[in-house]
Amino acid sequence: FPTRRSSDLIAWLRPRVPDATVLVINELPPMPFAEATFDIVYCHSVFTHLDENYQDRWLEELRRISKPSGVLVVSFSGQKAVETLEEQWIKANADPAPMRKQLEDSGILYITDDEWTNGPFPEFYHSSFHTVEYVKKHWGKYFKILNHLPCGSLEYQDFVVMQRAEPTPLVPKTQMPT
Repeated sequence: FPTRRSSDLIAWLRPRVPDATVLVINELPPMPFAEATFDIVYCHSVFTHLDENYQDRWLEELRRISKPSGVLVVSFSGQKAVETLEEQWIKANADPAPMRKQLEDSGILYITDDEWTNGPFPEFYHSSFHTVEYVKKHWGKYFKILNHLPCGSLEYQDFVVMQRAEPTPLVPKTQMPT
């Protein structure tokens, strides 16, 4: 996503990884890639900062650009991240119960009053937390969920391994003999 430092980061990366395609993408799809382009898609610390609407748009786009049977590895802030957040709230004399209830009720928690406010990132970039059940059910609408790796990244974020699965074709109902 575009930030104030995007051009500096790209300028630094290009000579160090000359065969890589490096670009800044827009905050919402589409990306400039053809359908079914990638065998593997890796998203680290992306869905941890998007609201549900943005996440759905990006899940659709990731499905579009991944090849049939393509594999995706995506991080999300799961149980460990939620426990860490609760500890921070308690230390700040804040009650984490309403936040926990919202997460338990909907499976997703998006916090806009966070450390990213007025930072170097765009206005839509904040903090998202997910239950594993939400990821399996909701993201499972877009992909086949293969595995969940708790604390697979930075000992804080979880990973979900998914695969683009082709929709099951509708089979016409056979007529019952009368």
